[in-house]
Order: sequence, then structure tokens, then C-alpha cells
Amino acid sequence: KPWTFYDENAVHYDRTSIFDDQCSGICTRSLSSSQGFSPAGVIVAQCVGPQFESPSEIIALEKLGADTVGMTLGPESRLISEIGTPYVALACSSNWAAGKDPRDPKANIDHHSVDKLASTMRSRISECITSLLTEYRIHQSQS
Repeated sequence: KPWTFYDENAVHYDRTSIFDDQCSGICTRSLSSSQGFSPAGVIVAQCVGPQFESPSEIIALEKLGADTVGMTLGPESRLISEIGTPYVALACSSNWAAGKDPRDPKANIDHHSVDKLASTMRSRISECITSLLTEYRIHQSQS
């Protein structure tokens, strides 16, 4: 099912460079400061949730070049692109993909464990969003 804000007339928005350079720069600086690094050029594969992927799906996505897999970035970024709003994505990796856990490739993925680990990242993400809103506003008011 396509996600769109426009029921009548389709809007075809360019997605050659989907993330805003200024927003990306602000987040890179914030994350580098708070955690010592900020991954760049990460390729996020899109899968439909809420189910996790199978080991075979992960292998296929990896062969296609995916670094990580998400359930919401694809449709959400397409919607934001439709209305021309500058944005950036913050990916929080909170579990090993199916079949990729180095301690146990047959380990099950437990939603509660995934959620618990994700919650430990909230403060860094909040700092990043605060930096983004503060610095982006400053830049916009100076323009």
C-alpha cells in the first residue's frame, strides 16, 4: 500500500540526496561529541514490520549492500520528501540481525531486550535532536 499525503494528484519529489546536508552535519558533530564517533554512509534496508527478518532475508539484504535493516525509515522519509521538508535520519542499532549474533548465530531476537537496549540510547539521541533544533534555528535566523 503506497503511503502519500496526496490522494488525488501524485507528487514526484526528487530523492537523489534525501538527507539535508546541514542537518546531517549537525547530527554528525553532536554524535561525535557524545559517543566519540558518527557512522557515515550507512545503507539502511527497508523491511515491513513489526516482524523481524529471517536469516535468509538478512543474507539477501547484506548481498544488496545493506549495513542495517529498519522498519520505518523508507515510508517515513518518502512522506517527508513529498512535502519538501529538510530532514536527517538517526538510526539506533539495538540488536544483531537474525543469524548474525557473533555469540550465537541461532539466538532468538527478543523484542523486550531490543527495546531495553534501545532505551539506553535515548539520551544521546535527545542531545542530537536538541543540537539539531538549536543549530538549525540559528542558521535559519541568520539566513
